[in-house]
Amino acid sequence: FYSNPNWRTQISYDRGDTWLTVNTGDKATYLSFNNPGTGYATQFNSLSDTSKTLIFRYAGNPLTGLIKNTPLLNVDIQISPNPATDVAQITLHAPFIDDYWILLNDISGNLIMKESYRQVSEIYHQIDIGQLPSGIYLVTVANEQGMRTEKLVRL
Repeated sequence: FYSNPNWRTQISYDRGDTWLTVNTGDKATYLSFNNPGTGYATQFNSLSDTSKTLIFRYAGNPLTGLIKNTPLLNVDIQISPNPATDVAQITLHAPFIDDYWILLNDISGNLIMKESYRQVSEIYHQIDIGQLPSGIYLVTVANEQGMRTEKLVRL
């Protein structure tokens, strides 16, 4: 599997005016979603690579919640303190167990941090923002049902 820190997976909700980076480093090609809940991608292989090509299936994955772009309901998400200077705590309480992604993006959509949680109903995650420039950041929480984005202000 090829990996390069400059490769990015991005999503746009406004026909390409703005982009949200949701993954970096791994290159998947021919990403296609059959519907908002099921998608496929193939592994990138060079022409000289004669090994098997992998096909990835996204179903019930936090990525499908980002693709759906529907509000994440019945999930309590708190960010504190906000504004913050060094560390911010993200707390999530849900009435059901699911897989979650937490993304931290700058205001331009560049991915700063991504955390994955499998089969949980509560998350207590600290983000060290002390090394980041002052400004507005976006915290996105997604599961297969949808997503929610909240602003985090770094003083």
